[in-house]
Amino acid sequence: MVILPIVARPLADNLQHRREVEEIVMARADYFQFVEGCPPRPGEVEDFFNQLPPDCAPADKSLLGFIWTGKLPAAPVCGLQSSTAITRT
Repeated sequence: MVILPIVARPLADNLQHRREVEEIVMARADYFQFVEGCPPRPGEVEDFFNQLPPDCAPADKSLLGFIWTGKLPAAPVCGLQSSTAITRT
C-alpha cells in the first residue's frame, strides 16, 4: 500500500481560510469555465462556506481542505516513478 502525501484538515469560516479558498478558486478559473461554463463568480467563496442543501442546518456541514505536502513517496504511484518531477501549477 502506498500512502500519498496529502493531509486533510478542517476548514473554518475565518479570514485565513477564506483567503486560501479564494486563492485556489482564482488560480483554477479554468475549472469553473469547464464545469460551470463561466469564470468564478464574485460570491463563489461565500457560497463555498455558506451554501447548504435544502433542509440542512449549518451544523450538518463539514468542510475539509486537502493539502499536498510536496513530498513524493519512494514507491511508484499510478505509474509514476519516484524520480518523476511533479509540480504544482
